[in-house]
Amino acid sequence: MISKQYTMKTIINLFETSVAKFSNNIYLWEKQNGKYEGTTYKQTYDLVYRFGAGLLALGLQKGDRVGLISEGRNAWIISEIGILYAGGIGRAEVA
Repeated sequence: MISKQYTMKTIINLFETSVAKFSNNIYLWEKQNGKYEGTTYKQTYDLVYRFGAGLLALGLQKGDRVGLISEGRNAWIISEIGILYAGGIGRAEVA
């Protein structure tokens, strides 16, 4: 029997790989003022990083649990990934 070695990838690993490969491609779409606006992978990364840094500045510690209540919006994705970047554990609820 042949054994294959698998490497576990985290959501952060997958996100960063996608940002590196597709930085200028649209990642998220959202309707604003009656028109759909796109956010690229790089723009999303920058927003995620700023959100995670804000959580750390507010005192979030690794392993802290964070509740997230949101409609299905770009802010949900940005917040969820930002929580992971800050070392938190996210729990999302759809509003």
